[in-house]
Amino acid sequence: MSKQFLVPASSQRKNGNSAALCREFTRGAEESGHHVETIFLRDKKIGYCLACYHCKNSGGVCAIKDDMADILDKMNDADVIVMASPVYFYAIDARMKPLIDRTVAQWVTKTRETRQCREQNPRARHALRRSVGGFGGSRRFFGTSRGQLPLENIALMCQSQLSCR
Repeated sequence: MSKQFLVPASSQRKNGNSAALCREFTRGAEESGHHVETIFLRDKKIGYCLACYHCKNSGGVCAIKDDMADILDKMNDADVIVMASPVYFYAIDARMKPLIDRTVAQWVTKTRETRQCREQNPRARHALRRSVGGFGGSRRFFGTSRGQLPLENIALMCQSQLSCR
């Protein structure tokens, strides 16, 4: 059965490592018969969540008028969401964080619904989290490094761990 994939990608560089991983992921998913839409956040206007909770009182509609409403619609329609972000200081980059924060507009309306769904079917929602990062050379940024993986190996790991049925 074909699935709808949505890939919000926050890399600033069109030919950077995150963009290359998105291309490989897309290629593999499409070769498997799935539809993939990639949204490059560098081309979108997404404001910061104001924590005003307008969304809580308006059925999940955010008070901020920007590109996020369209992205939320696509996220709701997707069967699978794969977020691709460069890793800076051991975290996602500054373009991905507002997107995640702004999903609160949907969260506040779906909490009860999701809880009921999980009570009926504990395996109703699944998530795969794969985070890979590294720097070249022998010096690492203050942290522990387990080495770098070639892009092809990362794509194979994702392909083998994400069930596309």
